[in-house]
Amino acid sequence: MIEVEEQTNSGKSRRILQFYLIDGHHHIGEDVDNHKNLTVNGSFNFFRSIWNLLNTKYEEQITNSSFPEYFKCRFKIKRVFPSPPLNFLRSDSLYANSWLFDQFIAFPFHDKFREKPREDGKIVQYHNSNTRLARIISSNESGCRLIGYCRINPLDEKLAIEEVDYSILNLGLSGIKLHPLSDEWNERDYFEENSFWLKEILKRALKYSVPVIFDCRFVNTLKWIYNIVLELEKEFIQNRFEKSYIYKNLKIIIAHIGFLNDDILFSALSHPCIYGDLTGLFSSRTRDLMDNLQKKVVCPFSNLAPLEQKYYWSTKVFMGSDFTYFEAFHIVDQLLYFFSEDFYNKIDGNVSIIQNLLSDTILNLLPNDFQQNSISNTLKSKSVTSLIFNKNLYNKVISSIFSLFKNNASSQNPKFFRIDKDLSHFKQFLDSDSFYTKNFTIQKQNLNSQYNFYFKWSNNPIIVSGTIPNMMNRFIIYFFNSSDPSKPSFEVLKNSATDIQMISNDSSNEEITSKLKVLIENLNNVQYSD
Repeated sequence: MIEVEEQTNSGKSRRILQFYLIDGHHHIGEDVDNHKNLTVNGSFNFFRSIWNLLNTKYEEQITNSSFPEYFKCRFKIKRVFPSPPLNFLRSDSLYANSWLFDQFIAFPFHDKFREKPREDGKIVQYHNSNTRLARIISSNESGCRLIGYCRINPLDEKLAIEEVDYSILNLGLSGIKLHPLSDEWNERDYFEENSFWLKEILKRALKYSVPVIFDCRFVNTLKWIYNIVLELEKEFIQNRFEKSYIYKNLKIIIAHIGFLNDDILFSALSHPCIYGDLTGLFSSRTRDLMDNLQKKVVCPFSNLAPLEQKYYWSTKVFMGSDFTYFEAFHIVDQLLYFFSEDFYNKIDGNVSIIQNLLSDTILNLLPNDFQQNSISNTLKSKSVTSLIFNKNLYNKVISSIFSLFKNNASSQNPKFFRIDKDLSHFKQFLDSDSFYTKNFTIQKQNLNSQYNFYFKWSNNPIIVSGTIPNMMNRFIIYFFNSSDPSKPSFEVLKNSATDIQMISNDSSNEEITSKLKVLIENLNNVQYSD
């Protein structure tokens, strides 16, 4: 996370704000063009270089009179640190000073090893790359910070669909990357005459509610993608799909929108299913694109409040580095502008717009287990149990949970970490409007200050979910059995919480582990050893 301080000359105290950041476009692997990032160490070093350059730019802003006026600070980034759910990683030197991005979304390059045969001998492009990426995600080194998309080549036809299913269902990847240019289908004839398998991939993405990102360097490619989306939308409506279902689950991302200086871009981004990443922007180009987005992206939903319509554009775009193809200064220039006086005035001081660009837009596109598994159920109390404890014990509790799972299943850390900062959004999987506010009434007027999250393992059905209220010294963790997709009711949560004695500050690691062991065994029907 980043903490920023308002740079004002007034006598009032300066505001201190915190923001969660996600790099929405990143690469893992080794490209045939010799670009490579083989491990997460390269990613963390890149994030450190951004932080170092940003501090250099702040110094330059003071000493260099020719520093661009549009970069003049309204807020200055003062420090970077792990978000509260990942605080147990704070002391690990592997992640030191790398917290400018809390998480990053990566997919394979045009990999040198993309055509390595599967175990059955068939060649499915990127199968090996996708499997390797999933293995890195589950490694201890990733620190729950890496989110993976599979890369797919639609020219593999039926095998491409098999690879989508394998990547989403078996590997647990969270999206799909398509690259028309490097995989050699960036042609009008393909999109207009031979796109059956491309459409099948997009239909699979809708089924699994995962985003699809297209590499897009040219306006013609954008036009072809836009037309495909319109054709699919028409087909879905003819097949009696609800529009709300289509707009929620068909999520098409256009990469490198800063390269696409054409009105078709703003028409496409006005469509409910199409989004864009900001990779490659720098200098005044960031300012100019933000101006055009504000002026030209039109909200298609007349039922939204006026302010929601006005800032609809900010829910359609997000940051990305495209590491290793772009450099640290691209991200630095974007951050300088997003926290500038110029941008602050253009968004009428609405800092939630900045949060949209930094992480909320992409967070809303990522699959969420709780929203997908929303079958109502009020009786199955064994599907969830809760634990309340003092916030300063969080590191001990999380470490004990991880150790229990490692000792009894495999050496894997969680394969997925998900955060939602908006309590009302996270609360959708509960049948309660009052559970949190009953326990933390002081939070009622400040819901956005809570950090809500879950950890998920590939080889254990338990999902560990929780909420950290900033202004209270208590913490709630829920243990869900993901093999039961029922939606826990307020009564289930309340009763499960009251049955558990609060862990005290005096509890030893052994006591915490013992208590957790009982909870997890009861939920999982499996015996665990300490």
